[in-house]
Amino acid sequence: MVRGKIWIDAEDFAVVKIAGHPAKKPSFWINRAEFVRLYQRIDGFWLPYRDETSVEVKMYGRRVLTVDHQQYVINADGPLQGSNGDTGETLLVAPSAALRP
Repeated sequence: MVRGKIWIDAEDFAVVKIAGHPAKKPSFWINRAEFVRLYQRIDGFWLPYRDETSVEVKMYGRRVLTVDHQQYVINADGPLQGSNGDTGETLLVAPSAALRP
């Protein structure tokens, strides 16, 4: 469970930002933890843009982890076929192959 705020886009009614902290202290070693997740609109899809988590750890101080999401590729060449044979109007949204090992 978390406590925080959610920002919603007035035009699309999509989640634009989520910010908060755990409702309970996650660990004896962690004094405080906070997170922010930002979204961006790409070709009509709202996708993660940046995740930033900061924690205050006993004996180590404040630490920040930031993940920048980028180089999304939206494939709309045609409907995808699921493992059950379904060919719904599903679009594949994934980071580009350039980022994969």
